[in-house]
Amino acid sequence: MTAITISRKHGSLGGPVAEKVAEQLGWKYVDRSFINRVISEYGLIRLGELYDTPPKLRDLFDQDTQWTIEWMTRAVETLAVRYDVVIVGRGGFAALKDYSDVFNVLVTAPEDVRIQRTMEDEGISEEKARKRVERDSFTKTRFVRRYYGENWADESNYDLVVDTAELSVDDAVTRIVEAAKEHFATAQGPKAADAKVDPLLLETIEQQFARQR
Repeated sequence: MTAITISRKHGSLGGPVAEKVAEQLGWKYVDRSFINRVISEYGLIRLGELYDTPPKLRDLFDQDTQWTIEWMTRAVETLAVRYDVVIVGRGGFAALKDYSDVFNVLVTAPEDVRIQRTMEDEGISEEKARKRVERDSFTKTRFVRRYYGENWADESNYDLVVDTAELSVDDAVTRIVEAAKEHFATAQGPKAADAKVDPLLLETIEQQFARQR
């Protein structure tokens, strides 16, 4: 199967773009809440905490932390193995970086544009919007570097970077879909679709999809 991972900066409209990419392709759509629900079935409920709060030294050696990240990664890999899927956030590009049947996208826009959108969408002041935008980038960068050793903000880590200050949501969707199809037609190397999956984890994921219907 094939996967598109979409990382997005706060205020970039990456969420609507990702949803429309999945809709246009007729693929599954997975966001952080879906991943959280999957791994919570295994009693792993700290992913939000690990993502949003500053890491502690003990987290490097804490078994629950290690299991949380490992099962999050397994869930992302299983989705890429068994489904045509759009995966939003949660370091998907880093978890799947070695696979040729995965297309990694970063949705961005200039900071001033993202701040203005945040002000309008959330009804907050410019100062609060700026802090929210900056904190979002800092949090994502910290999480991905800490647990995957990759730079979330480095555009060279992505197959495509889309600027929604230059493109409408619909045009961004078209750009992503066309570029992804070209990538999948020509990419060489190891494929996620050839990897083995944990049958119990796959069953949990299928149950989550069934609950969405």
